[in-house]
Amino acid sequence: MQDYKIDDVCFSISRYCPGKCVNCNIWKEEVKKEDEINLSIYETILQSDILKDTFYFSLTGGEAQLSKKYLEVIKLISKYKSKAIVQSNISGWYPSIHYKTVKTALEYLGKNSLNIDISVDGIEEDYKKVRLTKNGWEKVKETTNLLQQLNVRITYVMIIHKQNYKSIEAFIELCKQRGVRWYIGFSVESDNFGNRGKIEAFTNKELEFIENTLKRIGYFETKHIVNWKWAKAVYTNQMPLFSCFMGTRAITVDSDGEVYPCGGGQENHLKPILSMGNVKEYNGNLEKLLYNKKALKVLKSIEEKKCQPCSLLCAHKTIFPWGKGTGM
Repeated sequence: MQDYKIDDVCFSISRYCPGKCVNCNIWKEEVKKEDEINLSIYETILQSDILKDTFYFSLTGGEAQLSKKYLEVIKLISKYKSKAIVQSNISGWYPSIHYKTVKTALEYLGKNSLNIDISVDGIEEDYKKVRLTKNGWEKVKETTNLLQQLNVRITYVMIIHKQNYKSIEAFIELCKQRGVRWYIGFSVESDNFGNRGKIEAFTNKELEFIENTLKRIGYFETKHIVNWKWAKAVYTNQMPLFSCFMGTRAITVDSDGEVYPCGGGQENHLKPILSMGNVKEYNGNLEKLLYNKKALKVLKSIEEKKCQPCSLLCAHKTIFPWGKGTGM
């Protein structure tokens, strides 16, 4: 029988996102909330024996905190996985909503079990190039100040694009000034983000600039160095094959109930290979879904690297030629 040891689960609570961004077009989607999975499905999933080792949940979207299900899912995680850590990404564009939501979430999870990531994408001048919500920068600052009153762990996230790559060091300094942690990721073209053909490629000179900057800030001494090496391999069209354990060690449950090993299942060309099934068809019975022929075929395809070379930069249960992924 297939051996699962699922550490991480990503719940995409809702695809709804009213905020416009240059490098992500989720905001253009027409979201049908009636197609989203209901709370009883979440509750059944969280009681699954197959998640007995799961200790990390990521709640994403869209703008997940705008969904009425967000706090209800938090409550269910607290009920059935009391020692779990929850990570949640937000835009920071809704200060009062973010504050009230996080304050309530902390009543169930505790301050050491909730991590809030705020998408910032650089310093103010960069931000206004790529994130187009009116007064968005000021709203992020207000949200940060409010959440800091709750003593929750806050991380500013910068995804490196053509528009902001020169501001990495200034971004680190901004994080220090505001008393938040920082995370640097790298841009990717994806059907999930609706940005294929719309991400401007880096030149070799720009890649050299990024790499030298990452060295100066100490990024090469962190476990995340594997992410840069993967990104650079993608940007230079030198992607290697690697061992991937997504599916057996981590899964993604989309807002409509589709279960994938990773974000790759949301790509048009990979969905036929990576769709493990829809949890609604199993009434939330995750064991039954993950042991069906379709799901087991997905795992076989991953083992045989049929979904590679992979340029999506999302898998973290991996072993690359240059080292282990961040989730290993």
